[in-house]
Amino acid sequence: MGIKRRIMGYCRITLEMMKGIIGRKRLSKASQILDLRRIVEMAYMFAFFILAAGIINFILEGTNPNFSQYLILPLFNFQNLTETLLNFLTIMIGVAGFYLMYLGGKKISTKRTANLYLISGLIVLISSVSMLLFILSTKFG
Repeated sequence: MGIKRRIMGYCRITLEMMKGIIGRKRLSKASQILDLRRIVEMAYMFAFFILAAGIINFILEGTNPNFSQYLILPLFNFQNLTETLLNFLTIMIGVAGFYLMYLGGKKISTKRTANLYLISGLIVLISSVSMLLFILSTKFG
Protein backbone atom coordinates (compact mmCIF):
# COMPACT_ATOMS: atom_id res chain seq x y z
CA MET A 1 0.00 0.00 0.00
CA GLY A 2 2.92 2.33 0.64
CA ILE A 3 4.26 1.97 -2.89
CA LYS A 4 0.88 2.82 -4.38
CA ARG A 5 0.58 5.89 -2.14
CA ARG A 6 4.04 7.11 -3.17
CA ILE A 7 3.34 6.63 -6.86
CA MET A 8 0.03 8.48 -6.54
CA GLY A 9 1.83 11.28 -4.69
CA TYR A 10 4.41 11.58 -7.47
CA CYS A 11 1.63 11.61 -10.07
CA ARG A 12 -0.20 14.40 -8.23
CA ILE A 13 2.98 16.47 -7.90
CA THR A 14 3.75 15.98 -11.60
CA LEU A 15 0.21 16.95 -12.59
CA GLU A 16 0.31 20.10 -10.45
CA MET A 17 3.59 21.14 -12.05
CA MET A 18 2.18 20.47 -15.52
CA LYS A 19 -0.96 22.50 -14.74
CA GLY A 20 1.21 25.53 -14.15
CA ILE A 21 3.12 25.04 -17.39
CA ILE A 22 0.45 23.85 -19.84
CA GLY A 23 -2.83 25.08 -18.43
CA ARG A 24 -5.86 23.40 -16.91
CA LYS A 25 -7.99 22.81 -20.02
CA ARG A 26 -5.33 20.97 -21.96
CA LEU A 27 -4.27 19.01 -18.91
CA SER A 28 -7.74 17.62 -18.16
CA LYS A 29 -7.34 15.03 -20.93
CA ALA A 30 -3.70 14.38 -20.00
CA SER A 31 -4.64 13.66 -16.39
CA GLN A 32 -6.95 10.90 -17.60
CA ILE A 33 -4.03 9.36 -19.51
CA LEU A 34 -1.66 9.66 -16.53
CA ASP A 35 -4.07 7.93 -14.16
CA LEU A 36 -2.39 5.10 -12.24
CA ARG A 37 -5.00 2.61 -13.34
CA ARG A 38 -4.40 3.52 -16.99
CA ILE A 39 -0.62 3.22 -16.58
CA VAL A 40 -0.99 -0.25 -15.05
CA GLU A 41 -3.29 -1.28 -17.91
CA MET A 42 -0.77 -0.07 -20.50
CA ALA A 43 2.08 -1.87 -18.74
CA TYR A 44 0.03 -5.07 -18.63
CA MET A 45 -0.79 -4.86 -22.35
CA PHE A 46 2.83 -4.09 -23.23
CA ALA A 47 4.01 -7.11 -21.23
CA PHE A 48 1.38 -9.29 -22.92
CA PHE A 49 2.48 -8.21 -26.40
CA ILE A 50 6.16 -8.74 -25.59
CA LEU A 51 5.40 -12.23 -24.31
CA ALA A 52 3.29 -12.97 -27.38
CA ALA A 53 6.14 -11.82 -29.62
CA GLY A 54 8.36 -14.59 -28.23
CA ILE A 55 10.75 -12.92 -25.83
CA ILE A 56 10.75 -16.01 -23.57
CA ASN A 57 11.84 -18.18 -26.48
CA PHE A 58 14.63 -15.74 -27.27
CA ILE A 59 15.82 -15.64 -23.66
CA LEU A 60 15.72 -19.42 -23.14
CA GLU A 61 16.95 -20.62 -26.50
CA GLY A 62 19.15 -17.73 -27.52
CA THR A 63 20.69 -17.52 -30.95
CA ASN A 64 23.07 -19.86 -32.62
CA PRO A 65 26.25 -18.00 -33.64
CA ASN A 66 26.37 -20.02 -36.86
CA PHE A 67 23.28 -18.18 -38.09
CA SER A 68 24.33 -14.61 -37.26
CA GLN A 69 23.98 -13.43 -40.90
CA TYR A 70 20.22 -14.15 -41.05
CA LEU A 71 17.59 -11.56 -40.18
CA ILE A 72 14.98 -14.29 -39.69
CA LEU A 73 16.41 -17.68 -38.78
CA PRO A 74 15.04 -20.52 -40.94
CA LEU A 75 14.77 -22.83 -37.89
CA PHE A 76 12.06 -23.19 -35.26
CA ASN A 77 14.58 -24.07 -32.55
CA PHE A 78 16.23 -20.66 -32.45
CA GLN A 79 14.97 -17.10 -32.45
CA ASN A 80 17.07 -13.94 -32.48
CA LEU A 81 16.26 -10.50 -31.12
CA THR A 82 15.41 -8.98 -34.50
CA GLU A 83 12.88 -11.72 -35.12
CA THR A 84 11.30 -11.05 -31.74
CA LEU A 85 11.10 -7.33 -32.53
CA LEU A 86 9.58 -8.10 -35.95
CA ASN A 87 6.94 -10.27 -34.27
CA PHE A 88 6.20 -7.47 -31.79
CA LEU A 89 5.93 -4.93 -34.61
CA THR A 90 3.57 -7.20 -36.54
CA ILE A 91 1.35 -7.64 -33.49
CA MET A 92 1.27 -3.89 -32.83
CA ILE A 93 0.37 -3.13 -36.45
CA GLY A 94 -2.46 -5.67 -36.25
CA VAL A 95 -3.75 -4.13 -33.04
CA ALA A 96 -3.65 -0.68 -34.68
CA GLY A 97 -5.72 -2.08 -37.56
CA PHE A 98 -8.30 -3.50 -35.16
CA TYR A 99 -8.43 -0.18 -33.31
CA LEU A 100 -9.02 1.75 -36.54
CA MET A 101 -11.84 -0.62 -37.43
CA TYR A 102 -13.26 -0.12 -33.93
CA LEU A 103 -13.20 3.64 -34.48
CA GLY A 104 -15.04 3.11 -37.76
CA GLY A 105 -17.82 1.28 -35.93
CA LYS A 106 -18.40 4.08 -33.42
CA LYS A 107 -20.95 6.74 -34.13
CA ILE A 108 -19.13 9.60 -35.81
CA SER A 109 -20.61 12.78 -37.25
CA THR A 110 -20.09 11.80 -40.89
CA LYS A 111 -20.42 8.47 -42.60
CA ARG A 112 -17.42 9.24 -44.77
CA THR A 113 -15.10 9.40 -41.74
CA ALA A 114 -16.41 6.08 -40.44
CA ASN A 115 -15.82 4.45 -43.83
CA LEU A 116 -12.30 5.91 -43.93
CA TYR A 117 -11.50 4.43 -40.51
CA LEU A 118 -12.96 1.07 -41.49
CA ILE A 119 -11.12 0.81 -44.81
CA SER A 120 -7.79 2.04 -43.42
CA GLY A 121 -8.10 -0.39 -40.48
CA LEU A 122 -8.75 -3.26 -42.86
CA ILE A 123 -5.73 -2.31 -45.01
CA VAL A 124 -3.48 -2.08 -41.94
CA LEU A 125 -4.76 -5.43 -40.66
CA ILE A 126 -4.19 -7.13 -44.03
CA SER A 127 -0.64 -5.75 -44.16
CA SER A 128 0.00 -7.10 -40.65
CA VAL A 129 -1.25 -10.55 -41.60
CA SER A 130 0.88 -10.52 -44.75
CA MET A 131 3.95 -9.61 -42.67
CA LEU A 132 3.18 -12.48 -40.31
CA LEU A 133 2.77 -14.90 -43.22
CA PHE A 134 6.10 -13.73 -44.66
CA ILE A 135 7.85 -14.39 -41.34
CA LEU A 136 6.26 -17.83 -41.07
CA SER A 137 7.14 -18.74 -44.66
CA THR A 138 10.75 -17.78 -43.95
CA LYS A 139 10.70 -19.91 -40.79
CA PHE A 140 9.37 -22.92 -42.71
CA GLY A 141 12.18 -22.49 -45.21
